[in-house]
Amino acid sequence: ILNNQLGYPSEAEVLKENLSKVLSLPDNYLLVVEYEQKIIAWLNVRLVTTIESGTNSEIYGLIVDEAYRNKGIGKELICSTKEWARQHGIKKLRVRTNVKRLEAHRFYFREGFKEMKEQKSLEVIL
Repeated sequence: ILNNQLGYPSEAEVLKENLSKVLSLPDNYLLVVEYEQKIIAWLNVRLVTTIESGTNSEIYGLIVDEAYRNKGIGKELICSTKEWARQHGIKKLRVRTNVKRLEAHRFYFREGFKEMKEQKSLEVIL
């Protein structure tokens, strides 16, 4: 399961439930790359509207299987995502990435992303 490579181990049933919920969200776009009947990459992006920023697009997840990296798959996913955002009249594509994912940072910089700020991610268990 690709999520394991991101550091988010999940059971298949939980992932199916999460996927079903994600696909039901409005303004949501999911791209999946399959090779030899195996999912080797996916990208999830959605439109996000906030009071301070208006509507923008934001990548919520992108992974390419380790065995298929550096073959242009991620680049193609980003290109398709930019086109989807443009078709919705959106001028910005954002992504947040863990500070320890240096390889991901290099990838996004190569794809034209610029660092805008550093921030903390906080949560509380309910």
